[in-house]
Amino acid sequence: MLQIIEIHRVKSTGSLSAITCTMNVLGNLSRLATALVQVADDLLYRASFIVAFLMNGYILLCFFIFRTKNKPEEKK
Repeated sequence: MLQIIEIHRVKSTGSLSAITCTMNVLGNLSRLATALVQVADDLLYRASFIVAFLMNGYILLCFFIFRTKNKPEEKK
């Protein structure tokens, strides 16, 4: 949550790696799929994976939202 707040405060992803964030999202997706298939009765357990997936997915989305901020500006 703090990472998301900081990204929005500075309007840039800074030195955060897009590859690492992508791997985090894919890992969360696989854990979420496993939890949905294997654990049928524990809603709180599944909800924790859903929230983690959504937050990591949003951080990955921020790479596309703020991508123009990472490019160096031309001097006139």
